[in-house]
Amino acid sequence: MKINSDDNIVIAERIANNLQHWNNNYPQEKVFLQIDKKQYVAGDEIWFKAWCTFNGKPSFLSRILYIDVVNSKGDLIEKKMLRLDSLSTANGSILLDKKIISDNYSINAYTLWMLNFPDYVTRKSFYLYGTDYIKKIKTSIQPQFKINFFPEGGQLIAGVKNRVAFSITDQFGQPYNFSGTINSNNTAATVPFVATHNGMGVFEIEPTEKEKFTASLKMPNGAQLTFQLPTVQSEGVNLTIQNTKNRFFALANRGETNKEKYNKLLLVAHISGQLVYMGEFDFDEGKAAAAIQKKNLPAGIIHFTLFDTTGKPLAERIAFCDNYSIKKPTIQIQEKDLNKRGKNNISFLIDSVNQANMSVLVKSGMIDGTIGLDESIASKFLLTSDIKGNIINPGYYFTNKADSTLQNLDLLLMTQGWRKFNWNDVVAQKEMNLKYPIESNINIKGKVTKSDRKEVIKDGKVSFIIRGEDSTKILADAYLTDKGEFILDSLNFRQKASVFYEGQNNKKEKLIVDVHIYPNYIDTLKKSSFTSLENLDTADISNRNNLFTQSIYNQLATVDTLSFGVANLAEVTVRTKKLSKIDSLQKEYVSPIFEYSDNTIDFSQAKGMINIWQYLQMQIPGFEVEPFQGGASARFTRFDGAAGISEDIANVGVDGIMFMLNEIQVDAVFIDNILPEDVALVKVYKGNTAFPWGASRGMIAVYTKKGANVQSGYSKAFSKIDMQGYAVNREFFSPNYQKYPDLNKNLTDKRQTLYWNPNLKKDKHGNYQVTFFNNDISKSYKLVIQGIDKNGQLIFAEQIIQ
Repeated sequence: MKINSDDNIVIAERIANNLQHWNNNYPQEKVFLQIDKKQYVAGDEIWFKAWCTFNGKPSFLSRILYIDVVNSKGDLIEKKMLRLDSLSTANGSILLDKKIISDNYSINAYTLWMLNFPDYVTRKSFYLYGTDYIKKIKTSIQPQFKINFFPEGGQLIAGVKNRVAFSITDQFGQPYNFSGTINSNNTAATVPFVATHNGMGVFEIEPTEKEKFTASLKMPNGAQLTFQLPTVQSEGVNLTIQNTKNRFFALANRGETNKEKYNKLLLVAHISGQLVYMGEFDFDEGKAAAAIQKKNLPAGIIHFTLFDTTGKPLAERIAFCDNYSIKKPTIQIQEKDLNKRGKNNISFLIDSVNQANMSVLVKSGMIDGTIGLDESIASKFLLTSDIKGNIINPGYYFTNKADSTLQNLDLLLMTQGWRKFNWNDVVAQKEMNLKYPIESNINIKGKVTKSDRKEVIKDGKVSFIIRGEDSTKILADAYLTDKGEFILDSLNFRQKASVFYEGQNNKKEKLIVDVHIYPNYIDTLKKSSFTSLENLDTADISNRNNLFTQSIYNQLATVDTLSFGVANLAEVTVRTKKLSKIDSLQKEYVSPIFEYSDNTIDFSQAKGMINIWQYLQMQIPGFEVEPFQGGASARFTRFDGAAGISEDIANVGVDGIMFMLNEIQVDAVFIDNILPEDVALVKVYKGNTAFPWGASRGMIAVYTKKGANVQSGYSKAFSKIDMQGYAVNREFFSPNYQKYPDLNKNLTDKRQTLYWNPNLKKDKHGNYQVTFFNNDISKSYKLVIQGIDKNGQLIFAEQIIQ
């Protein structure tokens, strides 16, 4: 539609430019998280896979993904940091503690950047049955119903026909399909309404100014509930959207009061921040409607907004553009055996995809025998990631493109009023206060100041020695900026790491420097506001009236035998290797960073020695000290020709042996004052083992016994913090009863997740093969395949095999 009004031309250009500015500066990443079940038992393991996208394709922005599990109070139960691969996916597992209590939990997935837009954080609810559950007295909770009304466009406008959508739920957000009547204070006539889909429905009313409406809802027990409708506005416009097969029809209506204020309007439509339509409405010229062709529009939620000539948003509506395609793999059941521990072999192929990254999940039909309801990779990226709150059975809206399905989807969106941003902020180009950056790797950031002062050091560095639990060893320096800040970037370690650091002032002033490390997000994560959105406590364990509840009860019995009856434990013999004297001393005194050395000396036999130097010379080959007092000419003979100990600590390690006292660098004089009987052990470093500390002529580390009164002198000590690294993935165990027929022979196989492969690869023939064995109780199973390729092509299929 052509825009003729000068005012609208100005505001149209501003909205278009500012929307593009918002889209460029605040890119929106999305994450789909797949977990293997909705209900777990204490001691279970959650298997998960996550895909991260930006603009419908694998994201190239963030490279780190966070996974956390929180209870209904927001207490953190588990947290993981994962590195996204080249297709922006990550997978892993979470082992649930056997002592965890029963509750509704949420497992959340997000990049750090997404925390700037918390409504985008992906949440998956699950219920966990702990051993405390069986002792709970389960009481029936009376539902508390509520109804919410959503006038199309946002407001009830006097003098025009208004479509009003509604949703009926209980206190847990579960929908109910009730019917009722709309009553007015101006007339005895009523308007009937009925929920037609998941507690949602729509009706029409034409209110007058100051008219008030109530809704009467009749309960199954005969009780009558009354609710107030939104207040009728005396003036304004509403916006009606009709979503047809090939186009969207947008129609504006204005009230009679002050209608000249709303003569010229601007209709703007965007999908994920991408402007797809802009046109002018002019009531005087009879232009109050527009048709927007769907052809060439991207799939997803389309936001329609009506503005006045000042750029103020007046009415809004969201709808869905169904220009999506989901690639469905061709599945072949090559071998099916639903008997106990029967072998099953499934193959599938998929064409016209580019580097597809797919997961395959097979779970017992006993716990999930339905298809087309659960959230899928399609429903997440195309629908639920762009609307707020919990959506019931989101997978349903992508089972097909039938008229009834699309009508129910449109009804769903009429009850959703959330938008990505505040239009007033966009029009005014108000900048967001971004707290979290886009992360590409693990890093260490901080600032260096003079000791006990705020004055920063601008000429210096921070030396790091990092030892990870995965055997990673990193030696690096981070140089200071003119603001005294530093960053050690591109770190890569798994599990946890001990980080030792020391700040240095290049001016070599005799001042201790303070290094302030900025904490990383993963290390400070303790609480979360992303709690469960729904109640999934649906198993009646006390009655155990089906295989699923009986299975949960049996699992709990194996977790806590004291609560579930008597069990006789077989005699167990525990064997362990006794630590040597040296190993025991190292475990008690030595930090991991100092563990690796050329020699470790036990000082328990040093009684009667004149001083520490005498015993060291006896124990360390090639170590000479003349005279003993002061260690003035201490050296390793392998470094003949080198100078002895320097009295200037800044040069120690360059011209002579470096000394450490209780892992703090000191002058030789402090070692000279220590009595041999106060020493627990000494560690000797020569060559490569000494180089990390800059001790080119070797290093000796002295450890005094705990409680010994040893004077500590001036030092530039290494400080230490612990950091969490990338999580280590476990491989899903799938028993092979054909190869090992006696495996768990005397146990009942009650596995609910029969097969899980988060990164299925093609075989040499270009097909995908899945082989697994049934448990002992299931008579059907559910197969779920989903993923995305390099170009953003969505892949999804699910099937019940019985």
